Parts: sequence; structure tokens; C-alpha cells
Amino acid sequence: MLDDLEAHNAFLTAVGVTGIDFIGLRRIFNEGDIAVKRWRSGGRFYSVRVKGMGNSYETMDGEERRALIRLGGSVVGEVDMSASQLRLLYALLDADLPSDLATDPYALPGLDREAVKLVVAQALGKAQGRSTRWGKEARKGYEKKRPGRSLQKVCDDSYVGRLTTTEMAGS
Repeated sequence: MLDDLEAHNAFLTAVGVTGIDFIGLRRIFNEGDIAVKRWRSGGRFYSVRVKGMGNSYETMDGEERRALIRLGGSVVGEVDMSASQLRLLYALLDADLPSDLATDPYALPGLDREAVKLVVAQALGKAQGRSTRWGKEARKGYEKKRPGRSLQKVCDDSYVGRLTTTEMAGS
């Protein structure tokens, strides 16, 4: 892990990070105090900040990051992994995404797109493909994307069960 972090920092130093005061990355793990999870999952890169040096890119919103930060002179981009999960699943299965989902795999007729993304993320990301309830992360994520709206009110728990056992399961 340390070699990986050092390699990332060496690459970023060689390429050059401009637009912010960048002095390197550090890696922090969620749930590092739990023995079975320690150093195995939840690790994320964060800016190194020392005595007033270094900017915290992770607290900037996406537009601000893309407007300011350059890697090797090129504009940075961001990958929304939750939006990629269904495509990645099809690729791992060596199957083509159905043509009616090729443009936007989460735009199912008559269903809230954000709710569909959350069902896929919950099913694939947490290996809960047959879940019949919304998880806490899904409820929080929906409220972040749809301020003032409750996922439970828009789509009750039966929505999750219906999606994961029919539309998403292909039956």
C-alpha cells in the first residue's frame, strides 16, 4: 500500500499539479479500527496539508475542481463510479448493454432515475441484489441529489424489491 501511495505521488509530481497548492496525497481508511476491515477497504486519497500548505481539493465542488485543477496542463475529469456500475457489470459478464439502455442505463420508463441508480448501487456495490429495503446510504444519497425529498416517500421499500427482482434481474 505504501508503494502504491508513493507511486501516485511520484506520478503527480512528475506530471505537475497546477491550480491549487498541492504537496501530495495521503490515504485514509474508513473503519481502520475494526480488525477484519483494517487496511482492506474504504481507503481514499486525501490532500496532504501541513502548517497552512496544501489545498483540500476534496472539499471543492466538482465544477470548482474542474475549473481550477490541471494535471500536466490538462483539465481534470471525474468518473462517477456509481453511474458506471451497471455498464461494468455487463462488461464483466462479457455481454452488451441492452440497446434501450445504451444511452442512459438508469432511465427506465416511469421510474425516478436517481432511485434506479441507487438500487443498482445498493445491489451491486453492497452485494445486496435481492434487497427489499432501502439502505441508509441510499436514503442519504437521494436526499443529497433531491433536496427536500424523501426516498421513502417517492419510492417505498416495495420499489426496491420490485426493481431488484424484476427489471434489474431480467425476469
